[in-house]
Amino acid sequence: MRFHGNTVTTLSSPVGQTIILSKVTQHFHTYPFLLHAVLELTAAHLTCLDGQDTNFAATAFHHTQHAVRLYSERLRCVKDRTEMDAMLAACFMLTAIFYLSHDKFNATESWIFRDSDSTSKASWSKVLCGPALLLQSAEFRDNAHESSWLPFIRETQELVRQATTRTGPGDLVTMLRDLISESQVDDNNAHFEDITEKNPYLPVLEALAPVLRARFDPGTLTFGPCVDVADFVSLISFPSRLDGAFIERLSRRDNIALLLAGFWFALLAQLQHCRWWCLRRALTEGTAIYLYLSTVQSQEWKFQKAVSILAHTFCS
Repeated sequence: MRFHGNTVTTLSSPVGQTIILSKVTQHFHTYPFLLHAVLELTAAHLTCLDGQDTNFAATAFHHTQHAVRLYSERLRCVKDRTEMDAMLAACFMLTAIFYLSHDKFNATESWIFRDSDSTSKASWSKVLCGPALLLQSAEFRDNAHESSWLPFIRETQELVRQATTRTGPGDLVTMLRDLISESQVDDNNAHFEDITEKNPYLPVLEALAPVLRARFDPGTLTFGPCVDVADFVSLISFPSRLDGAFIERLSRRDNIALLLAGFWFALLAQLQHCRWWCLRRALTEGTAIYLYLSTVQSQEWKFQKAVSILAHTFCS
């Protein structure tokens, strides 16, 4: 089965893959939402490998609709630990599908620049936080010590911890931190160094900083391939670290918030682990952000330099 041999390797770390294959797959026929999630992810993978085959695309769409509906129905009435484990697996798969963008750049598909009053599609930030929200739910926490996903959770925590100890050229991170410190945090012309507790940007930069340091080449102004499992975990979990204040600034197209999001997408475009489901999304969003920021009239050289770095990723 393609899912076992190919698709699952793009979904999670080796520990997560082992859990899915050894623990979760035995419940395919117990939980229809999980079966449909597996089938939609596999069909979507085949569509990306052979874009001419519309049968796979139609199959992926069919199973996605069923998986989302059945998953949503069970979300409020999970019975036990086994079902919660299956829910978490399905959530990972549905999140991967949500990333999919079939065009390198299509402004109408952009999450960031979608009309803020649009009610026809789910909030991208909430959807991407789905796995984190499940892990934080009372139903999961009550049974976490028995969960099949416990080794994965521990591995993820350790990988994030390891990522924070990485070293590398810090010029870009320092420049972005200076730019943030010089930016106004509210309408009272207050600065971040004066009221750091109200700073919506610094936590976001700190979440990106380890991978920025490890992958940015100051000589070429480009990012190298993100090949480590720690890169994958840090970048895919990044949306769960965005608070409401930052999301609100993104929605009103705040320049600094867009810039930081642009660097996340620039790094996401370098992920080797899951390119088929995240690359085009990263290029769609990153290109849209760069084109918007390139029209901003700013005399701040740090801002101009940061935008030029995005250009090397999205306009090369």
